[in-house]
Amino acid sequence: MSDSMASRAVKNTSKSIKELLFSPFDIIFLLRAYFVTSLRLKSDDGRILEMQRLKPFYRGTRLLTGMGLILIAAAFLLPFSVIFVGMDGFWKLLIAYMAVFFIFSIAGIVLEAALDAVFALMYVHKFSFTTAVSKFINYTRSNPGDSVKYMGVKLLLDISFMTVILGLFMPMMIEAIIVMLKITAEVQAGTADVGSIAFSGLAIVTILGALAFLSSMILSVPISAFYGYYTENAVKDMMPIIIRKC
Repeated sequence: MSDSMASRAVKNTSKSIKELLFSPFDIIFLLRAYFVTSLRLKSDDGRILEMQRLKPFYRGTRLLTGMGLILIAAAFLLPFSVIFVGMDGFWKLLIAYMAVFFIFSIAGIVLEAALDAVFALMYVHKFSFTTAVSKFINYTRSNPGDSVKYMGVKLLLDISFMTVILGLFMPMMIEAIIVMLKITAEVQAGTADVGSIAFSGLAIVTILGALAFLSSMILSVPISAFYGYYTENAVKDMMPIIIRKC
């Protein structure tokens, strides 16, 4: 195998995405594709059927992204815990949250680059999870150059896409911080009832979060397609080496 496996995968992926999503601003289709694919509904749309075919190739990304979104959602609820646990309890929860988030982020960086390939090997070649992990590890040892390029491109894509998605949630995050500061100021001033501030703030945060979530759903369709095609093309290039050497 040449040392351009990752670049070939990117080129083939870009071509496939252009053919699949020929109407990138078809918002109705993107939303329909998201819900049909996520809920495993039936569809006669060839593009949606192709999206469903690609799901096993980005299974690892979906798993880690789902866990990450749960952690992010928890962060927006933290400010409102002041009402129930007080400031001392809030700071303890915040420290615990930051520790969990840090551990998950470090582990995610390592796992994100490899899990898609492992699950793809399981899907395409019916390997068990342990066998697929062993095959992928052996491949990375025998082909460190290709492995680093594959995982490097994957990691770069992850960082880029997550930056965009997190940017969509920034207004919600800023509003949550503002609400937290208002509640903190009222508590320190001795105000007994901060419920009105909390609930009105929560309403605004919820609206901003809903808009961000809607935007992220729309973007997730082309992003998921890219991950799927990229992993599929990369695994096709890996397999001759895996079969021959691993």
